[in-house]
Amino acid sequence: MGTNRPLRVLRTWAFAFVIVITCTTAALAGDTWWQHDPTETGLWFEPSNWTNGVPGGYYVNARIDNNGTALISSGDAAAWHLIIGYHNSGNLLQTGGTLDTVNTYMRLGHESGSTGTYTLTGGTLNAYGTKIGFHGNGVFEQTGGEAIFTGSYSDSDQWHVIGMHSGSYGVCRLSGGRQKIWPGLVIGFAEGSEGLFELSGTGELECNKITLGRYGTGSFIQTGGTVLIDNSSGNHYSNINVGLQPSGSGTYEFHAGEIQAYGIYVGGDTTGSGTFIQTGGTATLDLVDVGSTGRYVYTGGNVNFANRFVSRGEFDFDSSSATFAVPQGATLDLGQSILANASNASIQAQANTLVVFPSGFDPAIDLASYNSAGVTHIKGTTLVVPAGRGFTATTEI
Repeated sequence: MGTNRPLRVLRTWAFAFVIVITCTTAALAGDTWWQHDPTETGLWFEPSNWTNGVPGGYYVNARIDNNGTALISSGDAAAWHLIIGYHNSGNLLQTGGTLDTVNTYMRLGHESGSTGTYTLTGGTLNAYGTKIGFHGNGVFEQTGGEAIFTGSYSDSDQWHVIGMHSGSYGVCRLSGGRQKIWPGLVIGFAEGSEGLFELSGTGELECNKITLGRYGTGSFIQTGGTVLIDNSSGNHYSNINVGLQPSGSGTYEFHAGEIQAYGIYVGGDTTGSGTFIQTGGTATLDLVDVGSTGRYVYTGGNVNFANRFVSRGEFDFDSSSATFAVPQGATLDLGQSILANASNASIQAQANTLVVFPSGFDPAIDLASYNSAGVTHIKGTTLVVPAGRGFTATTEI
């Protein structure tokens, strides 16, 4: 019996150890729902404001759906999944501190008819696989602070999307602070979805790619701020894509501010519908490509393209008296384009440029003024290079 007693003690401790681990794991799992009085703003870190305590850590999902508002003003908040507006509506206001969705997802407006609103005025948000308007309506308002949205190239469930499924509507308004999105921003993901991004003031948006109207309807309105499409890897995919895909419809309105990107692609050659409207601002790019289903409307601003601006769709001056400048060494190829409402407009081309006009177009007659220190060509005619002039271009003449 003396030899058996230590074995019984060991078995007792082993059984107790298993019970402790099991109970701890169970305590980490589950949902916790916001239950604070919806007529008043409540503190995120107050345990009584949640049905299952303050969310935080792995496998603890936070739901705000009682038409109420949760506030994060300081501290480090976390949730495994965060849904604001599940069946009804919910609001989250962040004025400081940090919120981390622990590498899973955040959804605003989860089900059809729901509305989720996130307002960021200060602090830092780290979110993964965010959907602003999943099946319902989502609103993200940012006037300050920093929002860092990450995801996955290979899994569309983890993309950052405004307007995800058919019937959804999402809007993001950025007027101050900074958003950084990786790998990219999709507005209008599925057919029947709709999304809008409004950039103004001093807002800064940095991402690897913007897609407007993947299969749905996507719009971007910029009246200020900065868009930086990161091309540090030099992969030539760091673009703004406007209405390239089948059933996709995209519109970018550029009124003021700055755009820095490798390229802007507007419309496809067989599918999609894209429109880029520029009334002001400065875009610094390598190229602009307007497909046969695309339309570029230009009435002001600067387009600093280092390589080429080519249109096979419509290039429209909208009857304005704008002057379009072709930078030194660049190509403006409108040879396959519809050049519309151009009689009051001007084109100025610097040295070592090539400007191609459509067949039958006479820039001396059909424009208010045209001056070129480079080479001018009319589609379908013989290319003539005047003595002392030249160009470097990759285009079809």
